[in-house]
Amino acid sequence: QSGHTTVRLLHGKLSFKSPEDLTGRPVTFASDLFCLGVTLYQLLTGELPFKGDSMVGLMQNILHDSHDAPSARRPDLGTDFDPIFERALRKDPEARFKSGQEMAEALRACVDAMAA
Repeated sequence: QSGHTTVRLLHGKLSFKSPEDLTGRPVTFASDLFCLGVTLYQLLTGELPFKGDSMVGLMQNILHDSHDAPSARRPDLGTDFDPIFERALRKDPEARFKSGQEMAEALRACVDAMAA
């Protein structure tokens, strides 16, 4: 039973790792923004962007597969958030947001547009 708990815990933590972290490349602020993207995606949709039946399957999905747009999982959100998550969850860290401030500004603009 405790082994099952350990596997679930490792699987859960793995869900938030960036592609570069999984492959042993240097982890940077871009890796943190990927993790933040995963966290916010889960908060908005109730689901993780990358899934797998096993730890290896999950790693393969994080490394190679695209995620569903948030609007595909929660149509009531509209599509305004989709480009933010597409960028935050890119496989290439250089293609993600350049800073937390840039990501925050994009998120704030979406929230403001939804409130208007």
